[in-house]
Amino acid sequence: MAAPFPREGEARKITFSVSKAVPPFDEGTTLDGEWVSTFASSGMTATSSGSVASSHTLTLHRNGTFERTGWSGASMTNEIGGSRSGITTSGNRPGASGRYKLSGYRLDLTDASGKTESMSIFEPDKGSDGLLVINGNNYLKDDGK
Repeated sequence: MAAPFPREGEARKITFSVSKAVPPFDEGTTLDGEWVSTFASSGMTATSSGSVASSHTLTLHRNGTFERTGWSGASMTNEIGGSRSGITTSGNRPGASGRYKLSGYRLDLTDASGKTESMSIFEPDKGSDGLLVINGNNYLKDDGK
């Protein structure tokens, strides 16, 4: 059986670097603000090109309520034998609102119909909510709101 990684205070030493565990949220923690996750990508070949983009906004209030909105879009063109075709599409995510609960590394969003969606969440810099990682996506706090 391998020996556990040695401790250095609250951190663990792994090989030649020190890794610090990200602490979980305390039960009943509430946040206040608007966080935005954006994604964009594009690509091109000799005969085609395409791009996709999306933005998701999650607003959390100290009273335990949330709102969620978002949009996505895609565009593609193709050229074969001098003939060009293309498509562009976009859509808004239906807005949702309801109550949220933070506990450990879990965020539960319960909408007005009673449906609950559970997601992973952590705060890389304890005490700073400028960045939340939700289901593996970076959500940056919009300080302008």
